[in-house]
Amino acid sequence: MMHFKASDVPVENSFVKSIQEKLNIIRAKIHGGWEYLIPDGKFDRRTEEAVHAFQIYKNVFPVTGELDMSTINGINETFREQIMLPAFTKPTAVEWLEKPIGPPKSQLFQRQPWEISRFQTPTMRIESIAKMELKKLWEKEDCSIGELFIDKKFFSFTLDKNNFPKGKYKVNIDPKKQLIIIKDVPGFINGQATISPDDPFGRSDNCIFICNSADPSCLELDSIRNVGNEAVYEKILAILKSVDTITLTID
Repeated sequence: MMHFKASDVPVENSFVKSIQEKLNIIRAKIHGGWEYLIPDGKFDRRTEEAVHAFQIYKNVFPVTGELDMSTINGINETFREQIMLPAFTKPTAVEWLEKPIGPPKSQLFQRQPWEISRFQTPTMRIESIAKMELKKLWEKEDCSIGELFIDKKFFSFTLDKNNFPKGKYKVNIDPKKQLIIIKDVPGFINGQATISPDDPFGRSDNCIFICNSADPSCLELDSIRNVGNEAVYEKILAILKSVDTITLTID
């Protein structure tokens, strides 16, 4: 389980750096009573004091100044609440699913045929696009943990055992197998990988798992299967089925 304590000679860690950056942003947003942190990835005494102050603010107990999973989840939750609230100027993939496109059929068919323009038919629709983002929270050479967003809306944590290359990918839906397929992934079998709550082909290295936990101890395949979140996966799958084009950006 992920756990950090302050040290007089701290080592640099990319996950600690991401926590320091989030604490700085939260501090500015809520006028938090801790000092600005230099995001160097080192869990020093100043970072411990900031974590301690955040635990008091968020009512995370016990208040120790140590970075445990309860505190990590509290920081991520506060960061999303304060910072990641989306402000959209056009419909997103989520809105396409939650709100029907165009006027209600009752309005369309109340008109007489000659009142409907030839450019406005009941089947007309604008191409819809879903933009998925996987933001890595913690990564090593052979595995990583991240957060998955669709149109900037957080959906779940992710685990993968291959530390997928960063970049932008096209995504397709396999309607028969009910799978989300990532295309043209460098170094992967047939250039393909899947997003799933479980491992569909017995090759965990080719799968990004939808999970309800950000615990690195779950990176063993049996543990991944235990924390896989099928309910969230079904919701994600339904949204992606409702759009025309899907992209995935991993960073």
